[in-house]
Amino acid sequence: MTDLFDPASAPATEPAGFVAGDLVMWRRVDDLTVQYADGGHSLTYAIRPAAGGATVVNAAATVVSGEWRVSLTAAQTESMAPGRWYWSAYITRVSDGARVQVDDGEFLVEANRVVNPSDTRSHARKVLDAIEASIEGRAGDTVQSYTIGGRQINKMGADELIKWRNYYRAEVAAEDDAARLQNGLPAQNTIRVRFTS
Repeated sequence: MTDLFDPASAPATEPAGFVAGDLVMWRRVDDLTVQYADGGHSLTYAIRPAAGGATVVNAAATVVSGEWRVSLTAAQTESMAPGRWYWSAYITRVSDGARVQVDDGEFLVEANRVVNPSDTRSHARKVLDAIEASIEGRAGDTVQSYTIGGRQINKMGADELIKWRNYYRAEVAAEDDAARLQNGLPAQNTIRVRFTS
């Protein structure tokens, strides 16, 4: 079984996302960065919110067994607001401070449900729930505020609601499959075949 707290077991790539307040670790083992894991260089990540602002989270990598290991502590991620964050990776020459950007990407930071119990459903999930509530006749004030294609849900006919329900069911299923794949599980719509001799 993998030890979730062992940096040697961390994925060999930056994560697509994580929950604020969690410890996050990854390894950098590509040829370019390993070439500079010699003590004369450093690897750092500058992480900034897509929404802008002055908050920048920095993470310095350490070299272990010829590879870079990077971590964001729980305290660092706790300070990160939910949403999209962009990262840039830099190799810096220690002797003179010369720096080169070697990669960039993004994280999706999810809300820490322990300290932020707000509604964390995706937009597609919220709209699907509203449509189903309207179909079932239990639409309240929240449902009435949803609009799709310029029309309020509570003013749609049954045929239109069913059409939109099917659309948003597919959206939610795609999100669920993406989450399953990110966690190493097969997608729900995967068809498994077993051959026997």
